[in-house]
Amino acid sequence: MRTYAAATGSLVILVIGTASAPALAQCDPAWMRGFDSPGIDGPNPRVNCVLPLHAPDGDRLIVGGYFSVAGGTRAQNIAAWDGRRWQGLGAGLNSTVSALCVTPGGNDLYVGGNFGTSGDYTQVLWYIARWDGSRWYPLGEGLAGDVRAIAYFEDASGPAIYAGGEFRETVDQIAVNGVAKWDGERWSALGEGLNMFFGGGAYALAVFDDGSGPALYVGGWFPGTRRGDVNCPNILKWTGSQWQPVGTGTSGPVNALTVADLGDGPALYAGGAFSRAGSQQATIARWDGATWSSVGERFSYGLVKGISSFEVDGQPHLFAVGRELRIEPDNSLSMFAHWDGHTWTSIGQTLLGGINEIRAVAVFEDGRGPALFLGGEMDFTATEGNENIARWTFQDGFSPATDGNGIGGYYAHSLEAIGSDLYVMGLYGRVGGGYANGIARFDGRRWHYFDTLPVTACAHVIQADFGFGPEVLFTGFFAYDQYDDSPIYSLVRQTQSGLELFGQTRLGEFRAASAAIVFDDGDGPALYVGGNFSALDGVQLNNVARWNGLRFQPVGPGFDLLADPTTFAIVEDFAIFDDGSGPALYAGGMFDASGTNALHAIAKWTGTEWVDVGGGLRLEESSWRLNAVVDDLDTFHDATGSWLVACGGFERAGNIAVRGLARWNGTEWLDIGDLAQNEDPEPWFIAVTVIEEGDRAGLYVGGQIPQLEGAAINHIARWDGVRWSSVGGGFDTTAYVLGLRSVDFGYGPEVWAVGSFLEAGGNVSARIARFGCVRDDIVGDLNCDQVINAFDIDAFVLALQDAARYAEAYPDCRIQNADTNADGAVNNFDIDPFVMLLAGD
Repeated sequence: MRTYAAATGSLVILVIGTASAPALAQCDPAWMRGFDSPGIDGPNPRVNCVLPLHAPDGDRLIVGGYFSVAGGTRAQNIAAWDGRRWQGLGAGLNSTVSALCVTPGGNDLYVGGNFGTSGDYTQVLWYIARWDGSRWYPLGEGLAGDVRAIAYFEDASGPAIYAGGEFRETVDQIAVNGVAKWDGERWSALGEGLNMFFGGGAYALAVFDDGSGPALYVGGWFPGTRRGDVNCPNILKWTGSQWQPVGTGTSGPVNALTVADLGDGPALYAGGAFSRAGSQQATIARWDGATWSSVGERFSYGLVKGISSFEVDGQPHLFAVGRELRIEPDNSLSMFAHWDGHTWTSIGQTLLGGINEIRAVAVFEDGRGPALFLGGEMDFTATEGNENIARWTFQDGFSPATDGNGIGGYYAHSLEAIGSDLYVMGLYGRVGGGYANGIARFDGRRWHYFDTLPVTACAHVIQADFGFGPEVLFTGFFAYDQYDDSPIYSLVRQTQSGLELFGQTRLGEFRAASAAIVFDDGDGPALYVGGNFSALDGVQLNNVARWNGLRFQPVGPGFDLLADPTTFAIVEDFAIFDDGSGPALYAGGMFDASGTNALHAIAKWTGTEWVDVGGGLRLEESSWRLNAVVDDLDTFHDATGSWLVACGGFERAGNIAVRGLARWNGTEWLDIGDLAQNEDPEPWFIAVTVIEEGDRAGLYVGGQIPQLEGAAINHIARWDGVRWSSVGGGFDTTAYVLGLRSVDFGYGPEVWAVGSFLEAGGNVSARIARFGCVRDDIVGDLNCDQVINAFDIDAFVLALQDAARYAEAYPDCRIQNADTNADGAVNNFDIDPFVMLLAGD
């Protein structure tokens, strides 16, 4: 629990004994629902395209990109949002979706990208497919390269689907050169196609009537294009029978095309990576059928990926999205800009933290009124939206596009239970429906956030008392701006008004404080801090320090990594263990010396020096790893006695072969099970917790562990003293479990897990999961996610309005949970008490 990165193979261990509480053995434990992904999610997720679909059976927003989860639903790279819930489109598609098009009437959806099959690999769909509302269909043999744009266009020969992209031919080898026509039966070329000898292809398609009749406009990257007498780089017009120029083209790629009337007549608007359209200096340009003109100030820098028009108070406005749009003359920076007919304005400049780019924009009515929906690679704050998709209006600004009670971002790496609270730390933005800058607190019913916390990488939470009463302390990396000369801090204390920084560490080479513990070595209780630093508060230290409430002090000579001077030594965790001679402080990490004492990744503090522990933890001589590392330490007790448990990246404990997990009884190192013979050549044990199970304790381990002793366990396993077994089906196969904790909020012990996973026990559970006795009697919890928050509001309103519809929408929930005033009836008198529950009163 005291590490940032999974790559080191870290382990977190906790022992909790709660004899008075119900045990897991007294119920049928399961992974609980309720931690839906906040938006569009998956490994390296992104949204490439959004499109409103107006179908006979209802309106939906179609979202395509690269993802595996949409809200609480598995959705393979394409999903539909109806304003209330997400749905996958069948089995989805097996790789990235980049283009969407719907036919008039909304009966057929055409999808393009770089996929080759359906998401379940049962259908061959080369780069383009049709969805009829129930299943996928191929378009002939398909195309032979990425499809980047699709359009429906009807010329003199009839309606057809047109595809543009980075392909030169169809799968059955018809030469089409970047753009092709599908008439319902076969593919055909548009004349000679595009001149692609420089690479590139067609990136945008739009149908526009410039007064001479509707035509298909093709934008992309095809410099020096010449088709017959046509010489027009990067944008061309197809009449249905021939190519025609669009002025003299643009100076760079055209990524987006849209048709809009901003009050001065219909026109075609183009955006991309160009600085000139025709003879005009422009980043976004207007084509009226005869000439190009610039739309306001030219963006001095940036890449436009999408354009859309949207009515505001009855007046049409233009919006552009992309990457690092710098708007002249003040060079304000944004990825979302607005044109009111006179001036470009940056919207949401605060979005830049953690954002890559906005790739798509469309107007959709989701039941709250028309709004712009933005998709891309985005990590918005609570006031700005969801992961990778967001909703925006002039009246409300940014708001969540969809519900999502899980964790959004890269991952959560650790948990810590203090009293009746659970603290969750990681590299994330959203948790439980609100914004948290890498740290949040759960009190058993709702999440709490720390608004004043600066840019953060929090490693550990601990409670300490320096003579002024108990207080909660955080160790890690804290800075107001990690890219300038603002002070960097290693310690933060929790106050009634938020979090207070102290312990300035700008002096000395400093990276992070990753471990903390309170221990009395004979001089009184003190806070011990470990990590990777050379100085704290101007005191020269060596990766370990003692804080007595007033100042930092050295702890012996600290730790070094002499065998590998190219790598920094680090202390990852502490534990207190009594080997029979009294409680002692142990440190684990990546080091091999303390002064003149040789050590191997683990050491014991005697009060005056750090000493070896049974030969330490090492690598085999043939190991591919460079340095052994212990990433976590803790203690547990079983029928055979007390143990200090260590885990991380090591292969020998003392004189025995192990596999990253070992226990020390004060005299010798032992394996846990027979992991040295495990068929998985390199399991990474990252997290462990112990939980009471009737008359015995169960040891739970998590990490990147596909199997143990030949059994598939999907990254979390339970040790019963004899064998390893799976826990509720485990997590999705490519995930990491980075932290485990046993927590009891008053109705029995539970195992909580955090990491990079998106599923737990087959349910969507974004980076945080909860295993225990599922409750259905939490008053105010109307959506059955075991938490009371804003996501219960819609369910509560439905329970008041229509009991039958509530039972249909939430079949596993109790409508009696809406009886918040406990009068035996569900009615309007429950509204005020419900609001008080939401507010935490």
